[in-house]
Amino acid sequence: MREKTNSKVNKETLFAFLLSNEVQNILKWSQEGSNHPRFSQSLLSKIRMPIPPKTLPERLEENIIKSNELSILANRKYDEAAKIVCSELELDEIQIQNDHVTIIDHSNFISDFRLDAQYFSSHKLNSIFLNRFDSKPLQQLCDKIETGLTPAKNSYWHKGYPVLKMGCLTNSGIDWSKIEFANEDYFEKAKKYSVEEEDIFLTSSAHALEHIAKKVDIVIEIPKQYQNLLVFVGEVMRLRVKKELINPNYLLLFLRTELGYRLFQNCIRGQTAHIYPKDVEKIRIPLISTKKQEKIEELVKEAHTLLTESTKLIRESVNEVEKIIEHSG
Repeated sequence: MREKTNSKVNKETLFAFLLSNEVQNILKWSQEGSNHPRFSQSLLSKIRMPIPPKTLPERLEENIIKSNELSILANRKYDEAAKIVCSELELDEIQIQNDHVTIIDHSNFISDFRLDAQYFSSHKLNSIFLNRFDSKPLQQLCDKIETGLTPAKNSYWHKGYPVLKMGCLTNSGIDWSKIEFANEDYFEKAKKYSVEEEDIFLTSSAHALEHIAKKVDIVIEIPKQYQNLLVFVGEVMRLRVKKELINPNYLLLFLRTELGYRLFQNCIRGQTAHIYPKDVEKIRIPLISTKKQEKIEELVKEAHTLLTESTKLIRESVNEVEKIIEHSG
């Protein structure tokens, strides 16, 4: 027997409809402008939404409310972990500012081959923790500090080998829905940049300086279909830490602090902004107790579990709406 339909839809049903593949594809291929892609309000108003069965809005409302609750709990876990970092390093007491005038010793200029004040002002930031905390340069803490390989335009395809791009970074976890695909020729060249669990990624190339190191994420639970195949582009930087020296989850949250962000910002080169491994490897990372680092790891992983469940509920809701769209077409 066919379910009764309802001519009214709640906001949760509309939300799931707008996230459906059909609507997202319409919006993606109807964008206007190159520098700032957008779609018109009139286009959105013309998209037809099938009327859902009467009981569906209630199910979607329950799912999406529960998803939102889980997301809030996850953010609280992240906030708790971030507070441990700030408290242990007393970051609230540190005044961070950009110095546009810096006195540079001639020998430093020769050894670093840099003449920008911003780069040398990071020496002051590195000195913040001297005689207060043990600290080590990033080079000593990592097995790998590198950028990946970007596919040529004609190497991309709708299926093939998964590629992690800048759009996958959110600063709150890898967005696996933004993975793109490239052909086998590209993969053969890029497979040395294979992604592993607990690799840290950050933006390393952008048109606007402020985007460099603005998004930092750690890889947790690579989807099964991407394992041993996933590689990354040249616009992101990978940090693979030596776990016997530092917990990757602690480094993740330190890099998300204003101080961590500024330390990387001060390594920018070029008119279109870039950071390179040879520059960031000198950044000194303050170290806190192993016990506190382990607590941070626990909180980050709990937050990830909550966000995974939250995303699953949203996906289930969208799947239900997509079935209705398919049957109505």
